[in-house]
Amino acid sequence: MGMKGFVRAAVIVALCAGCTPGAPAAPTSSSQLASALTIETSLLNYPSMSTQFGMVGHFSPALAVVARGTIIQFHNQDGFNHTATSVAGAVFPAKSPIGFSALTQSGKGIAQAGWSTGLLTGGAFSTSFTTSATGTFLYGCFYHYPEGMRGVIIVQ
Repeated sequence: MGMKGFVRAAVIVALCAGCTPGAPAAPTSSSQLASALTIETSLLNYPSMSTQFGMVGHFSPALAVVARGTIIQFHNQDGFNHTATSVAGAVFPAKSPIGFSALTQSGKGIAQAGWSTGLLTGGAFSTSFTTSATGTFLYGCFYHYPEGMRGVIIVQ
């Protein structure tokens, strides 16, 4: 079984164990089980804030610090179309660098250049993304980058 299959199996076992009365607690060590994070997207619910990377906001959390191995998924909470798409560099550029290719899902890992959730319509969840490498990764929304719909994932 490959690493991807192992992680999926471990997540399923942990979820089932948490629901079964009398079952042991799910593993808490990142070496035992990769954690998961859902980043919520909403143009209306999450205000912008200033960071060392530039303005971030409209994602929750807009600045996420996670352990290597965390699985990340994005969820669109409002009725607007959104994407979460990688932005290269150490700070957000003034003008949006995100092109039309962001509307199609690409990549499997946050460390991959050019990853994108693709179009997320209201209520939609993205595919899962891995955090297999440490670093600081910026992303933004194709539609709302000028409005400050941007986020940062720091993988430790």
